[in-house]
Parts: sequence; structure tokens; C-alpha cells
Amino acid sequence: MDQRGGGGGGDGGGGGVRAGASFIWFISCSLFLSIMLGGGCLITYIIIPHDPGSMSWLAITGVVLVCLPWMFWFFTFIYRVVSRMRKNRSNSEGVATLGNVNTVASIGGKNNTNAAGTTLS
Repeated sequence: MDQRGGGGGGDGGGGGVRAGASFIWFISCSLFLSIMLGGGCLITYIIIPHDPGSMSWLAITGVVLVCLPWMFWFFTFIYRVVSRMRKNRSNSEGVATLGNVNTVASIGGKNNTNAAGTTLS
């Protein structure tokens, strides 16, 4: 574990916060702001007296803003499922991935065992 509290990271060894971590904060704050603004629109729609149908845009905007984080997580889930299905399909067609490739030391001849522990000739 490195000094930032995370795993290896692979960010080139530089200090500070990784670019991915700042992107996660940006997305999280945007989704939180969406929920707050949507809730504010819905509360305003409930509290302010109005004629039926005259301020329906406020309710629609509130529902859309509150549902935006749910849509984001749903599409993220769909993306993860589809990407894993494509990865599994490519593995069955004989395409090599990192899990099937020997380590760099094995390629150099210093370690002639594969991931299963059997000796390569």
C-alpha cells in the first residue's frame, strides 16, 4: 500500500491525488447537487400555491433531477455487464488477455512456470 492510502495505483509514481480520484469527486458532487436541486424543485412545487397544471414544469424538472443519479448508476451497471460479456466472449474465441499471458519474467526465461505452477519447456 502506498502513502496515499490506496493500492498501487499505477499513476506514474507522482505524488498527490490521482486524476481518476478527482473525476470521481466531480461526478459524486454533480449527482449530489442534482438530487438537492431536484428535491428543492419538488418542495417548491408542493409549498407554493398554484393553479392545477400551471407549474407542472417544476414537478417534471424535480423528478428528472432526482432520477438523474439513478439513471447514471443504472447505465453504469449495464455498461459493466456488457463489457464483461464481451470480454468473456473474446476469451472463448482464443484472444489472449492479461489473465492468460505469462509474466514478463517468464518471457525473459528466468521463471519458466505458468500461472498454474507447471514448468514450461
